[in-house]
Amino acid sequence: DSSATALGGLTSLPRESWANAREILVQTSEHNSTALAIVDSALFVLVLDEFVPANVHEAAANMLHGTHAMSSIQSTANELNSHAAKDSLAKEYQVGTCCNRWYDKLQIIVCSDGSAGVNFEHSAIDGHTALRFVSDVYAETVVTFAKSITKSIYTSGCPIPTIIDAKLMRVALMAKQESDGNPLLDTSPKKLVFDVTEKMKNAIFYAETSLGDALHSDDTCVLEFQNFGKSLIVKNKLSPDSVVQMSILLGYYTLYGEIVCAYEPVLTKRFLHGRTEAMRSTTSEVTELCAIW
Repeated sequence: DSSATALGGLTSLPRESWANAREILVQTSEHNSTALAIVDSALFVLVLDEFVPANVHEAAANMLHGTHAMSSIQSTANELNSHAAKDSLAKEYQVGTCCNRWYDKLQIIVCSDGSAGVNFEHSAIDGHTALRFVSDVYAETVVTFAKSITKSIYTSGCPIPTIIDAKLMRVALMAKQESDGNPLLDTSPKKLVFDVTEKMKNAIFYAETSLGDALHSDDTCVLEFQNFGKSLIVKNKLSPDSVVQMSILLGYYTLYGEIVCAYEPVLTKRFLHGRTEAMRSTTSEVTELCAIW
């Protein structure tokens, strides 16, 4: 089964453990080193899941960490005669989407019903960058649909502006042909096959097991607060962000009866080489607010 060689599961390990496993992969063969370099150089990873979320909660959980589901395959007659299969008639294996990930990369995850999301590792990309990317993709999709349904109305040019200013070109259609008819640039998909030793298969198994334990210990739920929004907050001369931050700290204080140190990321992209910095939202005024509340 494919889960036995699902190297992506190793990327869910603690960084030091994954780094050690990666080094073993590289040392195993030059082929593995080349394949990993291809993955490392990619702008993003496209994840195609054979999963249809029943609701927004399942969709969020799948985008965050994937699903965890075990299945079993009955042993064949030959396997039953082998020494390894004498004590068991079935073997369990992972059929969830949790192994279909590569957590080091920006991942664009698409489910069978077309629902999509992103998952990214923070050291390489900031939340604002990922949000801008997703917003532009969504907006461009809406604009493209609007243009398609008004095509017969605007015959001399559609007044609906595009979201992405850059001219989009498919490389596969632009690649020049050689004299023998083959393209100079081959854009067809290629399968990356790794040399996976039995020791590495054991590491993948334990990584998947550890990930499964983590998934079963937590629940993912989406909360959409609809009582009021930005308009009411701004009308009362407050910052929407400050209301959210105070709500988090007050909620924790109500549950556990103590003030905790907290921070929120602040965007610094307007400055040279700026990404984010940490702003401490726990202040003496917050402590006073929680006590009064």
